[in-house]
Amino acid sequence: MSSIRVIISCCHTGPNPAPGLGLARSLKAGYPDSFLVGKDHSTQASGLHTEFFDEVWVARPWGELHLVDHRAQIIARLEELDGYYLPGSDLEARWLAEESHPRILIPGIDIFRRTAKPFEKVAEILPVRVPAFIGLDAGDREVYNFAVDHGWKVWAKGPVMDAYRVFNWTGIQQARHSLAACWGQQSFFLQKHITGTEVMLAFAAYQGHLLGTAVVDKRLVTSEGKCWSGEITTASPELLNAVALLVRELHWTGGGELELVKDEAGILWLIDWNYRFPAWIHGATIGGINLPALLIAAASGVQPVPPRCASRQFTRVVLEIPVLSSIPLPAPPPAARSTNVPSKLSASNPSGLPALMQRLFGPEGREATSQHSDRPARVARVDSAFAQAIREHVGPSLQTPARVFLPKIAEVGFRQAQAAAAMDLPVRLTPTYSVKTNPDRRLLVMARAHGLRAEVISTGEARWARELGFSLGETIYNGPVPLNPAELDGEELSAVFADSLESFHGLCDRGPGVAKTVGMRLNAFDTGSRFGLRLGSAYRFGIVANAIRDRLPRGVRFGVHSHLQSSVTGVAEWLAQARAFVEMASSLEFASGRPIQMLDLGGGWTSESFGPFLRDHLPGLVAHVHRRLPHVEDVVIEPGKAVCEQSHVLVSRILEIRRTDWIREVVADACLAEMPLAGYFPREVYLLTAGGNLHRLVDGFDRILGRVCMEHDILAGGLNIPPDAEVGDWLVFSHAGAYEASMRYTFGVGGFHE
Repeated sequence: MSSIRVIISCCHTGPNPAPGLGLARSLKAGYPDSFLVGKDHSTQASGLHTEFFDEVWVARPWGELHLVDHRAQIIARLEELDGYYLPGSDLEARWLAEESHPRILIPGIDIFRRTAKPFEKVAEILPVRVPAFIGLDAGDREVYNFAVDHGWKVWAKGPVMDAYRVFNWTGIQQARHSLAACWGQQSFFLQKHITGTEVMLAFAAYQGHLLGTAVVDKRLVTSEGKCWSGEITTASPELLNAVALLVRELHWTGGGELELVKDEAGILWLIDWNYRFPAWIHGATIGGINLPALLIAAASGVQPVPPRCASRQFTRVVLEIPVLSSIPLPAPPPAARSTNVPSKLSASNPSGLPALMQRLFGPEGREATSQHSDRPARVARVDSAFAQAIREHVGPSLQTPARVFLPKIAEVGFRQAQAAAAMDLPVRLTPTYSVKTNPDRRLLVMARAHGLRAEVISTGEARWARELGFSLGETIYNGPVPLNPAELDGEELSAVFADSLESFHGLCDRGPGVAKTVGMRLNAFDTGSRFGLRLGSAYRFGIVANAIRDRLPRGVRFGVHSHLQSSVTGVAEWLAQARAFVEMASSLEFASGRPIQMLDLGGGWTSESFGPFLRDHLPGLVAHVHRRLPHVEDVVIEPGKAVCEQSHVLVSRILEIRRTDWIREVVADACLAEMPLAGYFPREVYLLTAGGNLHRLVDGFDRILGRVCMEHDILAGGLNIPPDAEVGDWLVFSHAGAYEASMRYTFGVGGFHE
């Protein structure tokens, strides 16, 4: 038998390949007479059936193994072979590192702890940066606002592996549920997405000595982002020296990989750090850098065949190969609907890594936290003004579920809008109150008192605003329903924006007197919105420009409106699109020959982002509008939920507390009828005990269930319900004053009279 004998695990190769087959091919290239054992946990691990393995070891699935016995089996087989072991997954390496063995070529267990995600300590040594991140246990509003701040270009990540690109709050909830289902009570985090070129650096080291590196630039990737084609390149001396220093400081043994992104400025960002060779490792061997052979040489003292550079570029292909008769494929399992949200590393992966995750990190794993009843509850600081407001309005006589108005809290957003209108700007700033967001009488009165105009989407809303003190001359009409001026007794509006060319023609045909400003809501860049006139082609642009020139009555001001939600796009993207909209408006002004005198920029900020936007970004944006559209007299912004979402809280009582092995579920007397957007937007949740203690709940895996028999009636998740919570205590849900109020409906409370 050859003097070089190696057991290699994780041998499946597919769109999301494991490193095993690439390791075998590289070792056969370096040691043609080597004896290689392919180890996996299913005969469906396709790499096992190739000619590169001299022996195949199909172990029981991870979920069925006794881990202590299996480690003993691995060590016994190593001693029998007098060989080495190269695990193909971070999880297996982590598990084996708990009891180190000199012939298992992996980093020590302390290295896993010292280099844990999100890699801040690693970045202190390497010439790289770590993208901004926040723990998913920081509190729902903090996590939500982090995603908004970064334009929803974020990833939800697990503690060792697993990453989900998320685009909205529903995606964050699903990712958190999937991560918790697989990893148990671990720390997960949300990280900013970095746009740029993916750069992968693989290395081999032995006892702290860097043996070699290989860098690949991805050229083609799979749907899961895995490298399908690439080019072997070189790293900068600065990066190589830093990797050598880090390897020496960590006393690293084994393979490793840095996953980096180089942005447009040339800055390297550390995205991931793997504790084993990557799946593309044989691509480096094709390029003349055989890192697995270098590692075996350092461990064994036997020198490999010098590598030959066949090409600096490599690609993968799909091949059909015969299945080994000794390990035939199993029959397909019967189709069944899974009751659990799967990990991104699907359980259908032959290596069965999700099962190993469960064994190591799940509720029964040795690294899992103890029973829930023994876990101390983490609570966050409660703002004193908010706490006082809650105690003033919530008491034993309150019939729940109840939406409670907090006037002192509500006034904050309106004061911000009022202060913005008083800013020294080159153009008049006109903030409006969106009646549809919440038509509560008290809020409209407050908006009127702070100088906001009314923004309505129907004549019914216009009449309601007029009843509460807004003249029609202070009201802007917007939305998909064409205006019928007769329903407003012929009074002139401040402005009306048509949502279609047909609506614009109808307004123009009525002549002057409908509104001081007649305009259009534009879908300038075909964003996928159902609203507005599309200008995505020269043909459409010409039709719209001609309609403005030929149909708009003389003496009527012209305006344009764009409505992108800042809370959906993020402030940076919103600003970029707002500036682009201004440029489009300038072109439309030139083509139509009619000056634009009102520019409505919409809004959709969160209550947390509104103040910083007004302070840091609004003055520059208005100045830009003035430069590019010098005829504009009014810039309109619609704060929307920013001024009212914190005006109300929803108060509910605990009806039941259910305990499982490691989570609590609370059943509340509120439901999705009172919070119809519970699954779409987060809120802060507070527990108010009978003794008057008010806690803000964060950091956990518990959830609050609504009172009705609907699967999606889940009011909140990712919480830690304190052990002393009792039936009858109050639950207070913040941010319940915008659409949560205006869209509420009757459900689960009995009959009603028509």
